[in-house]
Amino acid sequence: TSARPTTAASSTTTTTVATVTRPLTFKVLNKDYNNSLASPTSDYYKGLKSETENALTPIYKKQFHNCIGAEVTAFSKGSVIVDADIKFQSGAGVIPSNEQIADALRSDVSTTGDMLNALQLDSTSIQSVSTTNSSSTFPDYAIAIIVMGILAILMIPILIFLALKTNVCRKLGRALSLKSPYNEIDPSVNVL
Repeated sequence: TSARPTTAASSTTTTTVATVTRPLTFKVLNKDYNNSLASPTSDYYKGLKSETENALTPIYKKQFHNCIGAEVTAFSKGSVIVDADIKFQSGAGVIPSNEQIADALRSDVSTTGDMLNALQLDSTSIQSVSTTNSSSTFPDYAIAIIVMGILAILMIPILIFLALKTNVCRKLGRALSLKSPYNEIDPSVNVL
């Protein structure tokens, strides 16, 4: 007997996990902002992003068992302001509120003198506020115009009904007719 080579078919299954994100913003005091932090491809951006994510993820995974991790989304001026998303697996437990997100980081850095590993934070700048604008982007005057339009459309049938009921159409038709009032003079009356 001879040995035959065997091949096994492999299949890859991709599972999508539903996630919920919570925003997080804070200021790093011991890093300087420069224009390279505006470019996600720069080495400074990549390094600070990695350093920040590696420091944040264990804090949130320790406090919330359904935490997937932290992802830095942007850096901006003001020493260095970090915008990040903390991601949680949906359906795997209670999703913390924005307040709990901010409190978890404040609590952790308060025990280390406002240090997040090698990053010195301004603990008063830690907040978790949704980045979407809470006010409507729909102009207020547009709502008024829509309401007035709907009222006008609703009033048209009512006005037509009232006009027909009160013979306004006939009266208006007589008043606006183009007939000369002299056409209806009695022929027995001499006008000259």
